[in-house]
This record gives sequence, C-alpha cells and structure tokens, in this order.
Amino acid sequence: MQKDTRNNFEAANCAVEQPAAKVAYQRLTAMLLAGKFSSGAPVREATLAQQLGFSRNAIREALNRLVGIDILEYIPYCGYRLLPYTTRDVQEWLQYRLGLEPVALELFFENSWCERERAFAEMGAILERERQCIEEGNVSGIARCDFSFHLKIVENCGNRRIIGNYLCCSLPFLANITQMGEDGLVSEESDLCVNNLMSVDEQLHTNKRHFQLLEEMHYGEPAQAVELLRSHLTYSIKSIRNFLVRKAMDEMPNGSQQNADTIGEIVAKLLDGC
Repeated sequence: MQKDTRNNFEAANCAVEQPAAKVAYQRLTAMLLAGKFSSGAPVREATLAQQLGFSRNAIREALNRLVGIDILEYIPYCGYRLLPYTTRDVQEWLQYRLGLEPVALELFFENSWCERERAFAEMGAILERERQCIEEGNVSGIARCDFSFHLKIVENCGNRRIIGNYLCCSLPFLANITQMGEDGLVSEESDLCVNNLMSVDEQLHTNKRHFQLLEEMHYGEPAQAVELLRSHLTYSIKSIRNFLVRKAMDEMPNGSQQNADTIGEIVAKLLDGC
C-alpha cells in the first residue's frame, strides 16, 4: 500500500512538472529570441528558476531540451551556455531547409485563392522591408527579413509537422541572430559574419531573387516556382561552401600555398558531402 502511494505521488508530481517544463521551455525560447542570452555567457539554472518562478526541475528539463537541439551546451560544474553559431551551422541549416521548403511550397498551392493572396501581400511587404534594410545597412534586419520571407511559405503549407520541424531547426539561427552587431558578426566566438558571406551587391541580388520567386508563385506555374525556390536555396548553399573553401585556404600556413589548389579541391569535395 505504501509503495502504491509513493508511486501515485511520483506520478502526480510528473503530471505537475510536465506542463511546467513545457511552459518553462516556451518562456526560455522567448528569452532566446529576445536576445536575453549572450553567446558564451553562462546560463544559470537556479537564477532562471528564481527569475521565472518555476522549479529547478522544470527549468532543468527545459534547458536540456535546448541542449538537445544544439542551442545550448551543458558544461559540468559550470552550467549551460548559448552555443556559438558558425558558418558551418548556417550551411547545414540551409541544407535541411532545402529538403523541407520545396515540399512546403507544393502544399502552399493547395490553399484557396484568398489565402494565397493574403500570403502574397505579407511576403511582398517583407521584401520591401528587406530592400530598405539593405539600403540602411541593417544586417540583422536583412537576415530577419530573409528568414521571414521563407517562413511565410512554410507557415502557409498547412502541415503542422513541417512547420514544427522547420521552426525547431531554425531556432538556433534566430537565437544567435539577435547577437549580431552592425559589422554583421554574430559573436566573438563565431566565424559567422554576414558581411563576409554577402556583399551589398549580393544582398540586392538575393532580394531580387526573392521578388522573382514571389512573382512566379503569384502569376507563374507552381512547378516552376518550386524549382526556382530549390535553385535559390542551392545557390545559397554553394555560396557558403565557397566561403568555407576560401577560409580554409586562407588559414593555410605560409609556404603551403603551392598546394592550395589541391587542398582547395579536397576541402570542396569534403564540404560537398556535408
């Protein structure tokens, strides 16, 4: 009888803790997106529990969920910290998106005419804002507008699993983009600098490709729009791949430049397989 009572008590505690951990996770996610955590700075479990009014168990479970999707890392005896977001992370994120976004766009065209028109208007406004950010040199704004444009496609696909997975894989990018300075550098610990990846001309070219995609979605054939989206994402992936190849070659020791072409080819092949 005593054992059954203890089991029931533990089950009741779990029932209480699970919703609390879910709410704590949502609160922590909101804090990440608001830039409350700095890259590399410690994230204290006890401090968050006191600040947010949750038990330490609920906070720990929420933090471990963020560790599981590579937003935070746990360091024994030190706690948690926001993982630096690197150029390689962006490459892998784009590769993941390449598998989801074309499917989402195919589903997008199953919406009613009114639903599509509403989405087109919202996407057009985002692209106008993106162009304005480019003119102002607002690097963080450019990155946010770029993502928001693509997110609109996914949000309107009607498939909850695609939307959920897309947002989950994008959370590390969104959490780190809030750390971006005017120079386009995400953090001192990261090699990710938007200005290094894309010049102003390339940013304008990307904005132009976005407008072309929107026009094809609005007035063209669905199959052509899907192929244009796939081509757009592939171009971005190759641009980052080329940047990583150049970076690897620049970091070669002096006196090794005679082998640069060979090493560059090797690095390119390795990155192609990633």
